[in-house]
Parts: sequence; structure tokens; C-alpha cells
Amino acid sequence: MKLPSGIESRSRIAGYYLSSTQARRQTSLSDLLSHLFAPTCETISKNYVREVRRDDQYVYYQLKGFDKLFAYPAGGSFHTFAQVVSEGFQPRHWHHYEIPETAVQQDDIIVDCGSAEGMFAFKYRHLARRIYAIEPLPMFVDSLRHNFSTDPNVEVLPIALGAERGEAFLSLNSSGINSTIGKAGRKDAIRVELETLDHLFYEQKKPFSYLKADLEGFEEAMIRGGLQAIAENRPRIAVTTYHIGQNAQELMRLLKSAVPAYQFRIKGIEALQGNPVMLHAWV
Repeated sequence: MKLPSGIESRSRIAGYYLSSTQARRQTSLSDLLSHLFAPTCETISKNYVREVRRDDQYVYYQLKGFDKLFAYPAGGSFHTFAQVVSEGFQPRHWHHYEIPETAVQQDDIIVDCGSAEGMFAFKYRHLARRIYAIEPLPMFVDSLRHNFSTDPNVEVLPIALGAERGEAFLSLNSSGINSTIGKAGRKDAIRVELETLDHLFYEQKKPFSYLKADLEGFEEAMIRGGLQAIAENRPRIAVTTYHIGQNAQELMRLLKSAVPAYQFRIKGIEALQGNPVMLHAWV
């Protein structure tokens, strides 16, 4: 599906806000205006990052406030990287994973589902006691291992997450940066191990205190496969809800079934269908 241009996207978001009571309930007018009139992600990123060097594999960036260079796959576009930077360093950004109730804390054990390029893990590797960076895409798995080779508290798990254990097939786009779950036998499909949070953490008695997820629409399957682990650990949660077909209300129902004490906040408006962008949960 073709994504709308920047101007069209902002116009559609404004339309959803005006026509939907739910959109107005989850998004303040000031947050809407901040989003609609924000600079482009490329412009924002210049305040936080500069390119230092590049080679055949990676582009190396210096991030504001960090000594260690961040390596991003050379096959990825700067626009995509700039989006990650603007999301990660702008607290009012709808895709920002933290609000006061779901802020990362000292000695957190973080389960980073869909770690992708690893920006979230990179920001908190010195604050967290341990980070499980879960990511199935080969290009990102390689860069994660490169970026965290000297961080013993960051464990890279090259797997996909779902409602049950087994295998999945990822269909990559031309850059290898993004993927969807495909079918076995497709020329562009690669086989990956499919795991559940319950098996990785509940059954193996591994605790965690923070759950972050951006799984391209498979967030519900991940939660269904992790209800026991979530009930056991009651983590603070930040999970994306903007992908096509997602239902934030169903995610809240599932989480409430595991931890009745959970409180929620949804925020943002996605341009294609008007979905909220992010769901936060905490006790």
C-alpha cells in the first residue's frame, strides 16, 4: 500500500482528529498542533546526530550525549534513520516509547521486541541491568551485534515473536530494512525461529521489568504468547498500535486479563486508518 506524502499525511491526521471523538480523547490539541507543524525528521535529526564516517557495511554516527559511535546499515536510507532519531530523542513524538509512567529506570531488565537498528537499546545500555534485543532481520541482527559487541549486558536474540513457537518466513523489501511475514517457498522469504515470551521468560524463569515492542502489526500475537510472563512480571509496557489491522482496545483487554491493575494511555493518530500510534501500560 502506498503511504501518503508528508502534507497528505498531516492533512489526513487533522481530518481524523476533527471527525473522531476517540482521536480527540487520546490526543490533545497541543500535541496535534505540535505534530502537524513539526519540522521534517531530517531537520530534527541534525540537532542530535552527525555522520562521522562510512564503509561498505555501516554508516557511523555520533549521537548527542553519547561517546560511542552508532553503526547503521549502509543499505538503509538516511530518511529512515532520521525517523528513528526524531522518535527517540523527541519526548512529544507520538512514537516516543516513554511517558513519565513508562520511563526506563535504573537497573531495568528490558525486553526490546523488534529492536531493529537498536536505538532504544543503545540509549539505555548503561542504565539497564540487562537488555534482550529481539530482532529477526539479518541486516539488523548484524548491526546489533556490531553495536553491542562491548556491552555484555545486551543480548541479541535473532528470532521473531508470536503467539506460539515454531517458524516464520520473513519477506524482505529491496533494502532488507523492512519485512512482513511471508510464505515458505517465496524467493525473497527467509526462515526465522518463532518464539514466545512465555517460553523465553516465564518458563525459563527470567524476570523483566520493561517491555517495548514495534513488531509491524504482530504486537497482539506477541502479547498472546506472553500473557503468563506479563502476569508474572507486571512490566511497564510501550507498544506500537499504528499498523494496519491493529486494535488498541483488544491489546488493552488482553493486558488487563493478565494484570487487572494495569493503567493505560494511548496517544497519537496514524494517517492511513486513524489508529493510535502508541499504547502505554503500567501498574
